[in-house]
Amino acid sequence: MRASSGLYVSRLDHVRALAAFLVYCWHFVHTHVPYDHVPVFAPISLLEEGHIGVALFMTLSGYLFAKIIDGRPINLGRFYRNRVLRLAPLLALALAYWGLRGSLSMGDFL
Repeated sequence: MRASSGLYVSRLDHVRALAAFLVYCWHFVHTHVPYDHVPVFAPISLLEEGHIGVALFMTLSGYLFAKIIDGRPINLGRFYRNRVLRLAPLLALALAYWGLRGSLSMGDFL
């Protein structure tokens, strides 16, 4: 997949991988280990804190957005229109799925 701006910073791939790994570890640990578990070795606690990976993703996103715009003005109307066009179909599909699933489980489906 290619970025729409043509900007791809391959030097950040290892940071993206680390952030994804931290978020994955949080999901894995909290589905297999009780929440009251306290790690014996302190660096392992980094794997139990998914917000570190999310914060890393947010920091990367802010950096890349700033690098992409590079001082140019932002057209907010176009930005929001593109976001709606990208996200609305999936949101509509998910809402339809959950609505259908809820009505089927309650027996109210026609």
